[in-house]
Amino acid sequence: LLKGVLVDLSMTATMSSSLDAGQHVLRQMGGIAYLHKRNVEQAGFLVLKSPDVPSILVETGFISNPKEAAKLSTAAYRKKMASSIFVGIRKFFEKSPPADTYLAWKQSGGKESAPSATPLRGVADTANQPGTSSASNRVHTVVRGDTLSAIAQRYGVSVRQLKQRNNLKKDTIRVGQKLWLQQAVTTAQADAPPPRQNPVHRVVRGDTLSGIALRYSSSVGAIRKYNNLTSSSIRVGQKLIIPAG
Repeated sequence: LLKGVLVDLSMTATMSSSLDAGQHVLRQMGGIAYLHKRNVEQAGFLVLKSPDVPSILVETGFISNPKEAAKLSTAAYRKKMASSIFVGIRKFFEKSPPADTYLAWKQSGGKESAPSATPLRGVADTANQPGTSSASNRVHTVVRGDTLSAIAQRYGVSVRQLKQRNNLKKDTIRVGQKLWLQQAVTTAQADAPPPRQNPVHRVVRGDTLSGIALRYSSSVGAIRKYNNLTSSSIRVGQKLIIPAG
């Protein structure tokens, strides 16, 4: 029963994203074709029932209409139609990019590490300080929603170590602040693989906390606790750290 409820919630969010994507496509198609309706229609077709991927079914015209059939029979018109669909889909993903993608990184202004460049978001390797290895010099730039405990858990260090490393008297941190992640380590320790980073989800329109939990095989309670949320309300653009397991 619980799985059924979670799937329904996820389906509701996906349908909202599908309607948004369809509206972008329809708007582009209106520039080259006559639209019988200006709004996206809904139907119970099987191809539109994926619970986790936005889906649209595009009608490019009616072959029973002589004028539309004539247009569809030409390669130039089909190319224009395909281009308009592509532009609409691209605009949708530019507006609501999936988390941890190039578009999401680009939307943030490139302030975080590019997805293909480094596995640790918000982390940069700096020049060695005296007596330390390069692995000890990773720096985390604080972003909105970060907490000292969440940063410590993400990188496999303790809050106490972070505070000592950065001479912090309190647990308070500010957006844009740079934090050294760990104490000086030996070369052997530096060669060890970095701790696995918990995934970070950027909330897009239509997301629900239960849908996000289902997507990452987590739980609403765990996500709320890990991100210090006092309710299940989330906002577009908000970043949620997904706890492992």
